[in-house]
Amino acid sequence: MKYIRSVYDNEYNDGNHDESIYILYLYTSHYIENINYDKSFSDEKNFGHPVYANIISQNDIDAYEQFYKAQAGVAIYKAFRTYTSGIKNFIENGANYTLMNELLGSIKENMDDEYSKYITALDAAGITNSTDILATSAKMYNAFTGALDNGKTKEEEIIDYMNSQLEPGLQGMISSTYFGFVKNILDKLSGSGAATGLFSSVLSGVVYYFDTLANVIPTLSLAGLYYSYQMRKAERLGIYYGLKPRP
Repeated sequence: MKYIRSVYDNEYNDGNHDESIYILYLYTSHYIENINYDKSFSDEKNFGHPVYANIISQNDIDAYEQFYKAQAGVAIYKAFRTYTSGIKNFIENGANYTLMNELLGSIKENMDDEYSKYITALDAAGITNSTDILATSAKMYNAFTGALDNGKTKEEEIIDYMNSQLEPGLQGMISSTYFGFVKNILDKLSGSGAATGLFSSVLSGVVYYFDTLANVIPTLSLAGLYYSYQMRKAERLGIYYGLKPRP
């Protein structure tokens, strides 16, 4: 994210390109659809010719909007934008990326147990394949953030609100274990000191999306991105040589 933000600052931070949306686009062009990405390679080898991941064409925008258009994708889109805003507030309030990494690393180390409980509850309800887990978790995330948006602060209030927004099969054990998973992250955030006043509680759901759902994006959605990838790389090359303007 530090690298992606530097690309945004160099390429698109001109007041005409929405920060959170373009950071999502850049994250997608650099990592999600970049099938040749290799951590051991230099930035130039990973993102330079012929990928030009720093250039976002109109066809890229169309492809990415389609990619995130599905119900589950909308939740990821929302979560990513919240995450971006959280990082921005964190840095603007005097923190740094080292502290950010330590905080998120601490959360990740302690969330496996609660996540296992959530997956077990899904399994008991017959929700086992990655696409169904993704779709269900999107519903959970939207119900949870809806509770926060409606002023619910106590555990019982939040779970009751979530249940009111979910179909019967997702109420009860699944919603409560999802909340337990999120609460574990919330407790880490509120207990860190650094997070107080800097992170929206919605960020708790975002950590989940980054660390978990990135691994279960539906294959069909990725296939759609890969199908148009070569054509879009050629368009980026045209922009690079000044044959087309950047949108």
